Amino acid sequence: MKVCLACQEPFPEDAGFCPICGKGLVRTTDRLLGRIISARYRLVRRLGKGGMSGVYLARHVLLDRLAAIKILRHDLGLNPAHRERFLREARAVNRINHRNIVEITDVGECDGTAFMVMEFVEGDNLLTVLGKGPLPWPRASRIAVQIASALARAHQMGVIHRDLKPENVMLVSEFMGDAVKLMDFGIAKIVDMPALTFSEQLFGTPGYIAPEYVEGGTVDARSDIYALGVLLYEMVSGKLPYDAKGQADLLLLPITKPPIPLSDRVANLPPELPSLVLRMLAKNPAD
Repeated sequence: MKVCLACQEPFPEDAGFCPICGKGLVRTTDRLLGRIISARYRLVRRLGKGGMSGVYLARHVLLDRLAAIKILRHDLGLNPAHRERFLREARAVNRINHRNIVEITDVGECDGTAFMVMEFVEGDNLLTVLGKGPLPWPRASRIAVQIASALARAHQMGVIHRDLKPENVMLVSEFMGDAVKLMDFGIAKIVDMPALTFSEQLFGTPGYIAPEYVEGGTVDARSDIYALGVLLYEMVSGKLPYDAKGQADLLLLPITKPPIPLSDRVANLPPELPSLVLRMLAKNPAD
């Protein structure tokens, strides 16, 4: 299989150039590219890869519409617990149905491969945006409000995200500013469903995990609020609330030390903002 580096379309091995844009082609070792999933979704290019799954840009062959498809690794699909975790993401997102959460439109299996189809969001994730520097506090606040709205709806429907971090927040430019799309509910906890066999593992990303979770306490909606507090702090300051030297520090410092005040990092903030962030980062969930 060959791929055009300009338009990212896959073509057969004997093709010499891209008939769409005329550019040269390069070989790819990804055997899924060009494959048609469930007789209607042709995989165009890979958008990302995680430990459990890969995400591809796909084109519906009948409707000529783009979508994103998450495909569970074949070896993991042989494990019923991993398959159930994968399918729970589809159930969780469909249960929520919110404008600031990426929509899942289809789910199924093809030749033993589990997949889910999501709306294709054209934009940058928050991690990429923050790579260019911190955001002005009004923009950061508007983004945080949209994330909070999505989480509020999720919590109302009994779904806890558990892995809120910059990579899972997509920003789409609109005439009114940033439109947020929250994604990746792959390790979400659904309150009224039984726990999976491996659910006692520590899920999430160091730096964004709430202290009570690290200490083995109960995870509930307030754990997502803590992670949102970290995100808001990071958007405004460009840094995490603790000066950590590694992942161990990222887990232990929120338990043993108070966060560095946001006002120490950034000057001229409205006083309500550091106060709000401090409350979101409280060690005790009751606070």
